[in-house]
Amino acid sequence: MAIKLIDILFEGRKVLSVFDFDDTIAKSDAWVYVTKQGRIIKKLDPAQFAVYKPKPGEDFNFKDFDRKIRNPRLIKRNADLLRKQLDKARRASRGARKVTILTARRLGQPVTSFLKTMGIDAYVVPLGSADPQKKADWIESQIQKGYDTVYFMDDSNKNIAAVKNMLNKYPEVTSITKLIKEGARIPRKKGQKRKSSKHSDLYTDEDPKGTIHGLKFATVKDAIASVRKIKGSGRKHAHKVQAAVAMEQRAKAAGKKSAAAVYRKYINSVKKSK
Repeated sequence: MAIKLIDILFEGRKVLSVFDFDDTIAKSDAWVYVTKQGRIIKKLDPAQFAVYKPKPGEDFNFKDFDRKIRNPRLIKRNADLLRKQLDKARRASRGARKVTILTARRLGQPVTSFLKTMGIDAYVVPLGSADPQKKADWIESQIQKGYDTVYFMDDSNKNIAAVKNMLNKYPEVTSITKLIKEGARIPRKKGQKRKSSKHSDLYTDEDPKGTIHGLKFATVKDAIASVRKIKGSGRKHAHKVQAAVAMEQRAKAAGKKSAAAVYRKYINSVKKSK
């Protein structure tokens, strides 16, 4: 019922839907490094960084976010919402709806590539800055282009606060901001359907019954045999692709470029045939 009411609220308006990427749409093996006097003193995951208050003399290093995404895993509930918004945008009249991934990352292409392997074709805007005001400024620039309804989803309270503060200048704009709290995994309980919204299990080792076991990347021969297992697993398209992407990223992290290339060849072939 809530979704229907929102649809009625948005009817006849220009709608902008904005999603953060890291720890909102997907998790990955990336850290924010806290430095002091040029030395790394600790590391934070995106959720920890979102609430961290630097001490005097501390600075941040975002080097992990300026490279290819390592071991990406979709956050199912939020990715499903993104898909729904993209579908609505495709069915709406031209210019009526815009859906954007707004990321602090410096490079947008790795995000775009990963999402496409998951069957998600989304417009990605890389800001190259973790300053919350940058997100607020970008959304404000879209309001000035005529968008009068804004939906914003992010895992950072700082980003949410900056956007809310900006929106106060535009009382005529209808807005919904949603703070994502992706904490501990919500395990799948006995009797729950595999894709139930009441658990957070993904197509990874967190969902052991659904895991495609025996995948390897030590050698090219291992990778070829593993791709064969993925193809014959009987899993759905998204499941197969996510398994292959995870193995490709693990192979790259281990320096097994040839094995990673085997997984990439399979991923690309699936994308072309879909």
